[in-house]
Formats: sequence, C-alpha cells, structure tokens
Amino acid sequence: MNKLWTLTRKEVLLAFRDRGALISMLLTPLLLTIAIAAAFGGDADQPISNIPVLLLNQDQGPLGAFLVETFESEALADLVVPERVTDEAEARRRVDRDEAAALVVLPADLTERMLPLTPLLAAANAEAEPLPAEAIEAIWHLVDNPTVELLPTLVEIYASPGRPIGTAVTQAIVSQVLDGMQVAIRGVDAAMAQLAQDPALQADPTQLVALGQTLGEGLLQGGPPTEAGIRLLIDDGGFRPFRWVDYSAASMAVLFMMFTATAGGRSLLQEREAGTLPRLLISPNRSTMLLAGKMTGVAATGVLQMVILWRASGLIGAYWGPALPVVISIVILVVCATGLSALIAGWARTTSQAAALGTGVTLVAGALSGSFFPRTNLPGWVQTLSLVTPNSWGIEIFGRFQGGYELSAVLPYLAGALALALAYYLVAAIGFRRQFLV
Repeated sequence: MNKLWTLTRKEVLLAFRDRGALISMLLTPLLLTIAIAAAFGGDADQPISNIPVLLLNQDQGPLGAFLVETFESEALADLVVPERVTDEAEARRRVDRDEAAALVVLPADLTERMLPLTPLLAAANAEAEPLPAEAIEAIWHLVDNPTVELLPTLVEIYASPGRPIGTAVTQAIVSQVLDGMQVAIRGVDAAMAQLAQDPALQADPTQLVALGQTLGEGLLQGGPPTEAGIRLLIDDGGFRPFRWVDYSAASMAVLFMMFTATAGGRSLLQEREAGTLPRLLISPNRSTMLLAGKMTGVAATGVLQMVILWRASGLIGAYWGPALPVVISIVILVVCATGLSALIAGWARTTSQAAALGTGVTLVAGALSGSFFPRTNLPGWVQTLSLVTPNSWGIEIFGRFQGGYELSAVLPYLAGALALALAYYLVAAIGFRRQFLV
C-alpha cells in the first residue's frame, strides 16, 4: 500500500504543480459557469417546443373536454405534446421522473362550478317536462346574483422541477382558456340579467332558460384574459426549480474533469515514449502495481478537482445538492471517467493518437450529454445513446440532487455510472495487457 500511495501522491503533485493544468482544471470551468449563468440568467431559458404535458380530465362536462381539445389542437401542435392519462399516481411519478413537463388535473366539478345553470338547462332541453317551481326559483336567484355560486375551483398543475419553462407555458395555456371561459360566462350572466327585465320573460320563466341555453352555445369561443373564478395550483412536489448557475456549474465540472482524466491516462504513453515506463516495468515493483498507482493518481486528481470546483462554484451561488451525496457522486463519476481514460490509454498507439481521442471523445460526450444546454432538450434517442458517457450520468445525478431528490431516488443512476465504469475497465484491461504487460 505504501508503494501505491507514493505513486498516487506523485501523480497528484505533478498535476497541481502545473500552472497551465490548474488554469484548465479549475479557472476555465469556473469562468464558463459564470459566463453561462450571466448569459441565460438564474433560471432556465430553454427553447419552447414539443413540451410533453399529461392531461387528467376528471370533469364530465363540456369545459374539461374543451380544455383538453385545446391542448390537442393544431395551433399548439409545435408547442406541446399532450397525452391523456387516467392514472393520477402514475402520471405524477412520470413527472417526477422528468418524462413530462407537467400534469394538468381538471377537477370533476369544473363545469358544474363554472356553469351552475348547466344541470337546469339540460333538464329543460329538448322535450323535457316543465321545470318545477324550485328550479325556476334557483334560476332567478342566479340571474339576480350572477356570481354568488361561482366559487373558485381548483385546477392543479403538477410540475417537473427541471422544466420551469414548460410549466410556465402549460400554466399560460390553461389560464388563457379558463379566462376566456370566464369572459363568456360573465357575458351570459349579464345578458340574462338584462333580458330578465322583459315582462314576457317574467311571465314565462322557462323562456329565460331556453334563452340562456342559446346564449351559452357561444360560450367556448374564448375572449381576452380577465380575473377568473378559478385557482391554479402549481405543485412542484417541493422540488427546487431549475437554475442555470446550478446546471452549468456541475456540467462544466464534469466536462473538465473528463479532460483531466484523459490527459492523465495519456501520460502513460508519454512515459513509455520517453523511456521511463519501460524502466519502471522491469524494476522489482509489480507492473500491475505501477499501472494501478498511475490510474489511482489520475482518479485522486479528478476527485480533488471536482471538490474544489464544487466548493468554489458555491461561492457564486451554485447548488449541487446535499454534501454527502455530492461527495459520493463525485467519487463514482471520477472512477467512471478514469475508466474511460484507461480505455483510451490502453488502446491508443501513440501519445498524439491518445490526445486526439481524449479531446474528441470528451467534446462529443459533452455535446451529446447536454453539457452546454439543458439535457431535456435533446431527443430521447440521443439522451439514451449518451449514457455511454460519464458526462450524461453526471448531469442526470447532479440534476436530481439540485432538484431536491433524495439519495435513494438517485441510487439507480449511481449504479448506472458504476456499471459503465466496470465496462470501461474490463475493455481497458485487455488493452493494458497488450501494450504494457507483455
């Protein structure tokens, strides 16, 4: 163990004594984080298109159906991707998994509360029997007091913390439709109140019912926004909202840790070309110990880099998550990135080839995983494909901690990063045996 510690310490000291490496490892990602946060603001500023929205319509009346049809209209086809659901618990879980921007829950009493005359009008429709006296009295009561029964009804929007723009768009659509309904409702109320002064209608109240039904046929034509008799509940499940400074701090740290890891693995080839590695390999020290010490040093350097960036970015307001889960995640992600570094070092033939592969793989991995823009904006197949990179697992893990998820909810992602690391090391071992252990 003393030999392993000595080799590890040597690699860490070499990395942190290099001023150029320090600028690349620490200063550059911090400056990029500040620049991105300043450019896009503290909150998300994501492109607005193809927002997945789940719709749970519990209302049996026309207003709930109209709102759902509005989401499904061609006018909003490029803006939202609506999906009707019936299982509320599962729909909430899908939002928690960030599979949708929001769940819109329309209550069972939406139409009844907004249109209290609906049951009475339905009874008087077609060839129904004459309304009883108490029904006529109720109609006159509503005409004389058009707002007395319009109690606020609750329309809930259950929001994903990672999609604040999608939530805002969903809220705007719901509010616009419901406000338009309210305008029409108030118009019908006012018209009926005026017409009710007609002596003919007062002599035959059933005509007022038919007239109210006729006026109500234009109810769903919409109108300008006004103060609605509805209350929107935006429920984010207690999660934290998306902030650019949080997202960019973690994603830039992972990206530049990848550069550090691949550079550390490349130094194996540099030592071989310089002749120092062959001399070490024929020394009494076991070759596997030398290679393990080299890669452990690379990993230790990456952990220190990530910890420094984590604490430094906190000074500018970035939040990565609770301390212990963040430390665990950093270690796992560095182990994964070091595995990729070992794979490149084990199979590249020259230092220049390893440098090109390391830089290219890191940049492509950063682009595919969403290091420079929100990962949720990427197509689903790209998000899945990018899981072969440590960057993607890092963004998924830290994104959930930043949103307020508990460690237990992030364990599958930590396990995924460890599985990827194991795959890297298995393939790297073959290359090491071919290049360094023969």
